Amino acid sequence: MKRRDLIRKLIRAAKLIDGSAIGIDTRGKLDKLLYKDLRVPIPRHHEISVGTARAIFQAFEGHFGKDWWRND
Repeated sequence: MKRRDLIRKLIRAAKLIDGSAIGIDTRGKLDKLLYKDLRVPIPRHHEISVGTARAIFQAFEGHFGKDWWRND
């Protein structure tokens, strides 16, 4: 999965759920997605492996609901 597609999907889901924005912290070796009390590191590669993308999506399940990314 492309990194930009992963970020777009997360931003779109956050806006649909409660209108909140997802911030991106670019300091350090990894970028961090910031959403409410959640900080999820994401790699700075154009392509993100399926397993890594799934782990990032699962980190947001507490806020977006179980298997939210499969409901497209």
